[in-house]
Amino acid sequence: MTTASGGLIQLLFLFLLLVPAVLYLITLQRTLQVISSENRRIPPGQVWLLLIPLFNLVWQFVVVNKLAHSIRLECMRLNIPTKQEKPTFDLGNIQSILLIIGFMPVIGILFTFCGFICWIIYWVQVAGWRKKIIANQGNDLLDAERELLNQQVNKL
Repeated sequence: MTTASGGLIQLLFLFLLLVPAVLYLITLQRTLQVISSENRRIPPGQVWLLLIPLFNLVWQFVVVNKLAHSIRLECMRLNIPTKQEKPTFDLGNIQSILLIIGFMPVIGILFTFCGFICWIIYWVQVAGWRKKIIANQGNDLLDAERELLNQQVNKL
């Protein structure tokens, strides 16, 4: 294999890893953006710090915790029922731990694979909570406020 084709393979591999990572971070950022500022426990732009190698090994736990706390507070504000104290928290931590354990020699590949599956499920969970929050954004309004808002919308 020539050096040029080896470099091309590395570039392709990087692209295949980077694109899903960016889409994942966009999902996290957009989820935080739909949460009211008083319930947001982390600024949406700080999820991009997960792109920093090694730092992200610690920062992922911070993001998972703050995002779960923010979702919980927003669910309380919007009267969205939740079964968990902190939605997405458990799976987010599991995927983070599995991906870190994946650095172990030999058996690490198994943990990386399991962590990757959990990462995808976590990503879907976060996107689902974003949709629930958007769908329920008027729940915090009083009936009088909701009626006034409907009247204003009908005038348009």
